[in-house]
Parts: sequence; structure tokens; C-alpha cells
Amino acid sequence: MTSGVAQCMVNSGQTCVAPTRMLVPRERYDEAISIAAAVANGIVVGDPADPATKMGPISNRAHYEKVQEMIRAGIEEGARVIAGGPGRPEGLRRASTRALPSSRMSATT
Repeated sequence: MTSGVAQCMVNSGQTCVAPTRMLVPRERYDEAISIAAAVANGIVVGDPADPATKMGPISNRAHYEKVQEMIRAGIEEGARVIAGGPGRPEGLRRASTRALPSSRMSATT
């Protein structure tokens, strides 16, 4: 679980092979949510020149808007945001197009 969430965040989540879904046994769903949130919330988002930063900016404005739309659509479709969410992380300059890592998980029947 930890590795899967971390792999999704590689390159600010901007890879064509980022694993964006996980199959989790229903009886371990709450545990999976907790682990995914902890991993995503532990990623330091910021200036890529800062050695503490683990996730830098999204590549451009168009991609930032696409990510924001995907977050919005997920929320509208019933996904529960467990880390990050819409908009820029607090404290980042307006000129940046950085977004917090977002993890969405939802059990289906």
C-alpha cells in the first residue's frame, strides 16, 4: 500500500504509468485509507530547489487545470478526499501551479 501510493506521486503524479487505482479487500478498506492518507500527507510539496521538497510543481497551467478538474469530478462522483484536494497548498506563491497530492478511494458495491 505504502509503495503504491508513493509510486502514484512520482514526478508530481505526471507519469503515464502512475498507478491510480488499488484493489483492496473490503475488510481492509479503512486500513488502506489510513495508510494512503498518511503517505500522501507525508509528501513535502514545495520549491524543487529545497532539499526537503519531495514533490515540485505541476508542469504547466493547462495540466494544473486538468488536475483540478479531475479532483472536482471525483468529488462530484462521490469520492472522499483523504489528502490534498482542490487548489494550491497553503503558503505556496500564487505564481506556482503546484497542487497537493490527492488520493481518492471509494468502495463500490
